[in-house]
Amino acid sequence: MATATLTIVAMLAGGNRSVIAALLGGAITISSSMAAGVLLEYPRKLRSKAAGSPAGALMGALKAEAVRVGLIVVLLWLVFTTYKDLNALVFIGTVSVNIVISALGITVRNG
Repeated sequence: MATATLTIVAMLAGGNRSVIAALLGGAITISSSMAAGVLLEYPRKLRSKAAGSPAGALMGALKAEAVRVGLIVVLLWLVFTTYKDLNALVFIGTVSVNIVISALGITVRNG
């Protein structure tokens, strides 16, 4: 939702370069969050004893977050080195907003 909103704002304010930058920024955070989600779900599929313990759950969450951060860093580097016409302000802004919203989603309880 945030990526779509920021993309529309970028389209109205900055044109094609800004739209591409916003979409790339959103794609980075979405793909890294999906990778972390897969890693969090993987131990449940194995049904191991370690995955059911509090320590196992904490280690799984820490591993998933480490993969998420690492993937964000690698994808940021990839975009900055390959896309020379990047609107960096929109790109970093979209990545930052999506990371903050993702972090807030972890701390807010449902219902």
